[in-house]
Amino acid sequence: MGKKLLTDDYNEIVKGAFKIDESDFHNYYLNIVNEHYESNNDIAEKLIEFVEKWADGFRGYVIDHDNAILSYDRFKAWNAGGLFFPLPNNLSQQLGIIRQVNKPFFDGQIEQIERIKTLIELRELQKKLESLAPKIVVNATNELCPYNGELDFEKINERKRILDLVTMKFDEGKRKPKNNDKVPNGAQWAVIFHYAHKSGGLPDATNDDDRIKAFIDDHEISQTFKYLRKEYYDAKKKIDDDCSFSIAKLEAVIHYLKSMYPNGATLAENDMAHIKSMQE
Repeated sequence: MGKKLLTDDYNEIVKGAFKIDESDFHNYYLNIVNEHYESNNDIAEKLIEFVEKWADGFRGYVIDHDNAILSYDRFKAWNAGGLFFPLPNNLSQQLGIIRQVNKPFFDGQIEQIERIKTLIELRELQKKLESLAPKIVVNATNELCPYNGELDFEKINERKRILDLVTMKFDEGKRKPKNNDKVPNGAQWAVIFHYAHKSGGLPDATNDDDRIKAFIDDHEISQTFKYLRKEYYDAKKKIDDDCSFSIAKLEAVIHYLKSMYPNGATLAENDMAHIKSMQE
């Protein structure tokens, strides 16, 4: 199991990409994701965020010139990949290499991480299908849309679509609390949503707002969208970033998660152990 990655870790990972050939980006990031995914379920999103930050920093470095026309010409060349620009001296010294980069250098990394993100989603959907559906259904689904590991993203996306449809049907009866369960309160629903989302237990949606609205409808939650959204982002920050979330409040939602989103319950238990260690 990898460690919980921090800002410095992500920066070092992106720095490492400067030392390798562009043709190795996929395997480089895939190995990192596989090593750290269990403790960092949002690793693909974070990697993209940090690559974009580095790209923005280099764009500023490239066009930082008193001559506005020259700056604009350099910016166009940077964007189009028509020219390569040398690393700043301080970064070259840190990395121990001399290299030239342009915007496609960073775009290529983001493209490969996005592909890896799709592979992760497919892998998690396969696990979910196997945990929910009878073996005969799993086998039939695999025969309907076979996948042997090749990086054909048209086939991968089609398999994802089918797995999502099948798992949603088997998940419908498991997403609601049992009749003898006390209904979660608003703040607890926000934490449940966090782990449902984090574990890949929610249907695909364009953005978090759409996911929250669908979640409210699915569970017939009485709280408003605005309230649940605020509580979700507050809980997410305290759990994932600050490690300041109440252990007691996290413990209180575990049994709900076990009945509705079992994979989310596992993540919550892992986070609870991590937060306890950070708060001791």
